[in-house]
Amino acid sequence: KSSGTLDLSLVPKDATAFPYPTDNATVGTPGYQTFWNTAGGTDGDLVANIPISGDTVRGTTAYTDIIGNDDALYVIPQENDKSDLAKTTELSGPGTGTSTKFYIEITYKEVGQADADAKTYAVPVPAIVGDAYASSIAFEMERQYTFQFELFGRNPIRITKITVSDYDTVEQEEPLRRTWAGSNIYWDDAKQTLTFADSGDKSKEQYQGVFFKWGSLVGVSPTGGTWSPQRAYVPDITAIDGSWSIDDAMPWGSIPHIDTDPGVYGRDNSYLTDVTEANIAASVPKGDICVYLTKIGAAPKGKRWRMPTMNEFALLTTAGEYARNPATGGFTLIGATNDDGTSPISSGYDRAVSNRPYFPASGERNGSGVLMTVGTIGLYWTSSPNNASSSYVTYFTASGISTNGFYVHAVTLPVRCVVE
Repeated sequence: KSSGTLDLSLVPKDATAFPYPTDNATVGTPGYQTFWNTAGGTDGDLVANIPISGDTVRGTTAYTDIIGNDDALYVIPQENDKSDLAKTTELSGPGTGTSTKFYIEITYKEVGQADADAKTYAVPVPAIVGDAYASSIAFEMERQYTFQFELFGRNPIRITKITVSDYDTVEQEEPLRRTWAGSNIYWDDAKQTLTFADSGDKSKEQYQGVFFKWGSLVGVSPTGGTWSPQRAYVPDITAIDGSWSIDDAMPWGSIPHIDTDPGVYGRDNSYLTDVTEANIAASVPKGDICVYLTKIGAAPKGKRWRMPTMNEFALLTTAGEYARNPATGGFTLIGATNDDGTSPISSGYDRAVSNRPYFPASGERNGSGVLMTVGTIGLYWTSSPNNASSSYVTYFTASGISTNGFYVHAVTLPVRCVVE
């Protein structure tokens, strides 16, 4: 048979013979035994139970060397078949599917989901064609393959990078980094649309941005102490042509947002991204505002944008990479801003090197519509729900950054997009 399952978890350990039994000794129980279960056949099709003794595997009449000088066992799969690797396939849970060609199987459970079932996905292994990925890969002998995965909660798991190198090359784990937009979402009066600056564009990095209730596609102006009402920027969902209207009389309670129970929670969950297309199809202005701006062509071109998850925001605190700006003194409360969210906020957090983004302390409108803390506190929505009525936010003051907070969905906060 040309295929089978090599299950190292079934290898029993003999405490009296660790790490290997004596070379060429008989391996019994307890001992070391690798179980090779052939696909579609009986044990007689291939050696069913392969006793490992020292550096050799016993064949039908003698031991055969399969382990190199570094005592590592390498299992090389065959070349993939391109026909069955079109997309990720969920193998368990809702929408269970199957795959018959080569894939890497990943089983995981979201953090904080103690009562949820673990999900198993068959992740297609793409080929390496320059910087592009095709739908198959040929594995070569005497080479090592390092795969980097990204998990997006309820979204499919993807392979984002494959590195091929010699056996003696030590591959370093690459930290997950997101490409952030260059500014918060603001109203561009000349183009008559909500938009934001591209990654690397620092010309608008201090823009306060307009505010959004969680899961709303309607932008709220950051001016006026209370909502009496103030200005709202409303997308024409029915047309999907990028047109907007300005509403200076929208009641606070009429601003749409996600107010139903998401059902699945977690810091890696990109719930708003998941539900956007269905809401737009139903002419409902709810979902991921970054996805919507990408769809209508109002986002910076050439990239697919979405809202960040909570764990992606948590990277801002990694190893003290981000420092507050100004470095000394406090943050200053600002009273005067403008409707379109282009007022500069000079207090926030940034990183001076590597073109990392600057996050201004833009403030908020609380659950009653009262404008608060502009210039002194930064609060940013994520796509990750915490429970039925609140979602995760990143939060910072002059004292530091917290990525463990959550706010009720009726609060309006700025949004910073990331590249999908």
